[in-house]
Amino acid sequence: MDVHPNPGKPPVKTKCPRNRLQVALLVTLVFCLGCSAPKAGPSATPSLAMTPQSNFDTLTPLDAVTPTLQQTELPAPHFTYSTRNGEIWRIDTEGHRVQLLAADSAQKVSLKWSDDHQWLHYVAWQYPDGVQWQTLFVINQEGTIIKQLAGPYRELTSEWQDHNHILAGVTDTPRTMPPWGRTWFQINVQTGISASLGIDAHPRATFTPLAEPRLVEAPNGQWTVLSQAEGDTRVFYLLDAEGNTVAPIYQQPADILSAYTMWSRNSQWFMYQPLENKDDYDGDLYLYNPRDLSTKRLTTYEERGEAFSISAFRWSPNGEWLRFEISDAEGMKICIMHFGDTPPDLRCFLVGSTAQLTWSSDSRFIAFLSWAASDIYLLEVSSGEIQNLTNDGEARLELEITAD
Repeated sequence: MDVHPNPGKPPVKTKCPRNRLQVALLVTLVFCLGCSAPKAGPSATPSLAMTPQSNFDTLTPLDAVTPTLQQTELPAPHFTYSTRNGEIWRIDTEGHRVQLLAADSAQKVSLKWSDDHQWLHYVAWQYPDGVQWQTLFVINQEGTIIKQLAGPYRELTSEWQDHNHILAGVTDTPRTMPPWGRTWFQINVQTGISASLGIDAHPRATFTPLAEPRLVEAPNGQWTVLSQAEGDTRVFYLLDAEGNTVAPIYQQPADILSAYTMWSRNSQWFMYQPLENKDDYDGDLYLYNPRDLSTKRLTTYEERGEAFSISAFRWSPNGEWLRFEISDAEGMKICIMHFGDTPPDLRCFLVGSTAQLTWSSDSRFIAFLSWAASDIYLLEVSSGEIQNLTNDGEARLELEITAD
């Protein structure tokens, strides 16, 4: 395994509509954005309704702000990220800031574009009276419309359900682990209307035991890996398209599962990570070729007795590259493999502490945040070259990088 070292805007105040009919309509259709609400602080707890609970002076009202834009024709690919001073920028792979989407002072996390790239979702953090409150916003791709959809709440978890709806889980009790212990809502981005789904209503909050035997089918349907318990042992078999057993692949104790099992997008390779006991969180990675039934070991930490962890597996948009992170005694490494007709080689790059690894839309680059430098770096996967993309130390430590 080759390892390569790596080198405010003033507050916007909102006014409550005075006409009662107007207020009623706003509450019903798009959430009233300035109506009376409890003040933030230890003695005030927001109720779990999706109508925005408070509009602190620093919060942005619905459709009320047009940020200062610096915009050219947007090249592809590019990334969206937030800065320490509350700005949201689009940046291209040459390091040029090509569009400023938002510029108010709120700290912004959880940036994510909708599938149709019409709306950017983000959560703003506010600290009135020293207490953190979280508010959900969306902004259109031109940066001309900002909508406050929910909050502020003490904690808010949200994600895109489809290009027009957001799932939001809220709680007035901080530090509950999402998705459990939260009230979930489905919010229509266009209208702002929400529908309550109930407490713990997110799909991940419901645990359904996996059926036996377990099947992992290749994308082309030609192969399937079946795992089933046989006494004290769990055996993984390769099946052909007709369901016939071709060969056993590997085995491990029956009461545990592999940490990762996945087919390559071209269906020519099966990667797995066997575990020896319940206390194991990571195991070495192996690659199986269903065409000649051969196995290739990708990492050798266990046989060397070294501590390590493997996480954050993500395929590139074109399905040809797999990237993940390995943390070992040397530090954090970004590892990549190219899956073609020949067995892929594992290449790793020592990058120190990182966060938010994100593929570019053309699968040529991986963007990541360096915690030490507070800058965004760009790894070109074909050459292995790494460059500092922002080079100003302003990228947030809680940065969310989104490719678009």
